[in-house]
Amino acid sequence: MNVMRGSQYRYYVEQSDLVVAADSAIVWRGRPDGMAVQKVVPLERSPDAIVLFEYSQSGKNRFQNLVRCRPDGQIVWKAELPAGDIEAYVDVEWNSGGLIGSCWSGRNVVVNSATGQILQETFVK
Repeated sequence: MNVMRGSQYRYYVEQSDLVVAADSAIVWRGRPDGMAVQKVVPLERSPDAIVLFEYSQSGKNRFQNLVRCRPDGQIVWKAELPAGDIEAYVDVEWNSGGLIGSCWSGRNVVVNSATGQILQETFVK
């Protein structure tokens, strides 16, 4: 189990559920929007986290599977997708450049963590 800490909350993924804990108690456990969770990245200086849903189970050509969630599982925003007929996020990370999403199409995008809007796109494939 990979536990990530954001503010006073600990976030982790267990059996495709998002689990949010504080101290030794689970605050919330479930699947935001009913979707299986692949990865979670807590935001610094915020109780929220960035959540990546498993894109392979969506059955959609364009799937907004990168979201910002509150500790109660409520979705704050869904990240924009780059243009294209088939698109979804396949990975996400937080680094010195900000919130970086890797897309199915071979693009890396910088996503605004406050709004979910794309700030920059780079084709890397």
